Amino acid sequence: MAGLVGILVLILLGVVLFHIVASRERVIRELRDQASQQCRDIAALRQVMDAVADRVLLSREQRRVKWFDELPPLALEDFKSLTTGAERELILACGGGDDAEVLGLHYRHAHLEFRSDGEKDAVAHGFARAWAKIETDRPVKIYLNQYALTSKIVGLNQDGFVKIAPYLARLPE
Repeated sequence: MAGLVGILVLILLGVVLFHIVASRERVIRELRDQASQQCRDIAALRQVMDAVADRVLLSREQRRVKWFDELPPLALEDFKSLTTGAERELILACGGGDDAEVLGLHYRHAHLEFRSDGEKDAVAHGFARAWAKIETDRPVKIYLNQYALTSKIVGLNQDGFVKIAPYLARLPE
């Protein structure tokens, strides 16, 4: 009888220890999830603070340099692989000097048309709209020149040069 009670006590002790370990692992997992969410929140706040600081502290020309000129040129290869309906986020720079302005664009690709032999010049046809505006997509053409490493967009309210937006870019409004 004493042996049976001892075995039951050991089994109960094992079950209690198992539940303690399982709850400890669950608490650790929840704390890790909370910590990762806080890291994402901090990164988002840092982006917002950077955008606000840029808007307050930098001139339009300095913002253009930061958000546009430092990006790599738009390559024709970026458009060769696009299928009809593929979407890209672009950065548009229009104007110059004190009137320089940088805007974000949402671009939907229609087709690519080559203008020269050797596939060095092309026109990408598609539709675009500004990030911060609620408007319908407008038909646009992006003239790509691989010799000069330029890409000019026409068809919007303002024509200008475009580059691919970096992942999760946030322009100052």
